[in-house]
Amino acid sequence: MNDTPYNSWFDLPKSSAHPLPILALGWDLTTSFRAGTAEAPLHMHAVSHQVDVHHPWFGHAVVDRGIQSIPTPELVTTYQRMYAPAARAYMAEWHGLNTSPAADDLNAACEAVHDAIANTVSANYTTCMGVVGGEHSITAGVVAGIAQHRTQFGILQVDAHMDCRDAYQGLQHSHASVMRRCAGLSAVDTVVQVGIRDYCLDEVAFANDQGFHTWFDWDLQTALFEGQSWQSLCHRMVDPLPERVYITVDVDGLEPSFVPDTGTPVPGGLQYSHVTYLIQQVVASGRQIIGFDCVEAAGAATSTGIINATQLLYFLCGAACHR
Repeated sequence: MNDTPYNSWFDLPKSSAHPLPILALGWDLTTSFRAGTAEAPLHMHAVSHQVDVHHPWFGHAVVDRGIQSIPTPELVTTYQRMYAPAARAYMAEWHGLNTSPAADDLNAACEAVHDAIANTVSANYTTCMGVVGGEHSITAGVVAGIAQHRTQFGILQVDAHMDCRDAYQGLQHSHASVMRRCAGLSAVDTVVQVGIRDYCLDEVAFANDQGFHTWFDWDLQTALFEGQSWQSLCHRMVDPLPERVYITVDVDGLEPSFVPDTGTPVPGGLQYSHVTYLIQQVVASGRQIIGFDCVEAAGAATSTGIINATQLLYFLCGAACHR
């Protein structure tokens, strides 16, 4: 493990016997359009010290529990530095050469990182794990690690993309394949996708075959325009989820101005209050949040996008600690 630079998130001490573990994963080898998510955890950690820790919904729940920063697996840091130049060159030159030596090397690196993340999560898991990305591919490793401790849980995915490709640009552990990898785990029995608006027909076929509950952004916006309440829509989204829920928030699921430098922004999307209310309804339903992540943030160290993503991360912490 590395000596983590991610100590004292939000200036909170490890103040209880069972603090909320937070794992930072600066990884973006498969980012297919705009890179930069690898730097987001460091930027978000720095910004976290500016976040006021009281909240009108969960009060001081995060303060009371405290946060324990889990050291980033050394392999993640080493391979990000080692393979990033080759990955950028590969993406720029990719023309469907799925069996090229470069693809083989990157697939091997991504597989090793996936396993390192899963092992780290499993070794440090108690009742919940929070994760800061990094690109969305890290979620598959996190969920695999939690699956060693939990069975029969659901995933609530906020995202502009379905992320259900078998592989993308020749890479099996791509950010565009993460939900397909998660769905392959026997512990995952339900996936609810919210905000989807950029996808291919193969992904729709896969999601339908797997029984995903997919809420397309077009349908959500139409329902709101025609007078349905966000409360009623959220209740319908939450209803298929089992007792235990993992929440993954790709920030491109929100309207692009939320994090304008995210790697693959798409017009449309949810408002910040839509997402936080949806998460609140998961908690209000009595379901248990067993893990969460906030991924695909990017931008300069003090950019609006980094600030916004950090606020969302703290809300996720509050939902996990809410009594």
